[in-house]
Amino acid sequence: MGRQDSSGGTRAAKALHDEAFAHLRRRNLLPAQALLQGLQEQHAGSSHCLLVEGHCALIGAGDPRAAEALYERGARAAIGKMDTCDAMHALARLCRIEERWEEAEAHYTAALALRPDCPDLSQEGCFAHAKRLVLSGQPAAAAAEFEAGLVTAGAEWQPHFARERAAARALGGGAVRTVVREYREALRLGGLPSELALGETLSTLATHAEAEAEHGAAAARARAAEYLQQARRAFAACSHGAAGGDGDGAAAAATACFRLGQTLEGLCALGEDPEGDAEGDGEGGEGGEGGEGGEGGEGVPVAEPAARLPGTAASARRAALAYGRAIALAPTMAAAYEVRA
Repeated sequence: MGRQDSSGGTRAAKALHDEAFAHLRRRNLLPAQALLQGLQEQHAGSSHCLLVEGHCALIGAGDPRAAEALYERGARAAIGKMDTCDAMHALARLCRIEERWEEAEAHYTAALALRPDCPDLSQEGCFAHAKRLVLSGQPAAAAAEFEAGLVTAGAEWQPHFARERAAARALGGGAVRTVVREYREALRLGGLPSELALGETLSTLATHAEAEAEHGAAAARARAAEYLQQARRAFAACSHGAAGGDGDGAAAAATACFRLGQTLEGLCALGEDPEGDAEGDGEGGEGGEGGEGGEGGEGVPVAEPAARLPGTAASARRAALAYGRAIALAPTMAAAYEVRA
């Protein structure tokens, strides 16, 4: 048929396009390819036919360059607002996937000008705009944009908005408690995979703050200590696995225990007292890493050789107990860190 020569042909091609794309989003390649064949037979050379070819190249074959070329051809073949909008959306989506934020924002802006009432375009365009603000050195403005987007985002996008809001807030020097609260909301929504991942994120923020402190930023040292205290809480919360239990669970708990030990040592190095209100990361207590009875919680014995780990000789008792519990949960960890009896 060539290019669509009627609004009916355009609508039919779009319907096939939308159905094929829905299959591809669920990774159902065969039904999408069958629909593409129908498009090629009935609407060869049409904008939506080219777009589906591009979707198959991107999602099915993993070839973004072929997809981009097909999307650009689809934009040139467009004969109406509906075609052009879908072509701009396809290009915007590809640029977003590749984190080409300036280009993504430009394509979303073009698509939204043609269809300002589309929820998908609105939330994706908002996300791209906020990411572009981060890259242009405006993290506070980006955090505000992510927060606004979170209010109206669908369930699929809420985790992304929540996570990126917290990241932008941290980058802009927001209050540590606010950053932690926002990361915890991201965790609740699925924007972070686990409490352990939250601990790693907060520990990374502490490292960045320590680097700033080394360059004379006096307040950065206090921020580093506060991030480490919050990371300690996160690691302690997910360190209660039991020896002999589920392999993945025990391994994650062992990692959390080891990272807890490192975090406690980091606090000691900063002159901070990790002993104060430590929940479950030291002397006895429910699910703690140790106690006078030599147990690491949940029947896991604390290994005394933990004190021989590099750098732990002068550590607080809780750090040594955390290392010991890590080794009790994952004995091979002792060899990995060259602990010798």
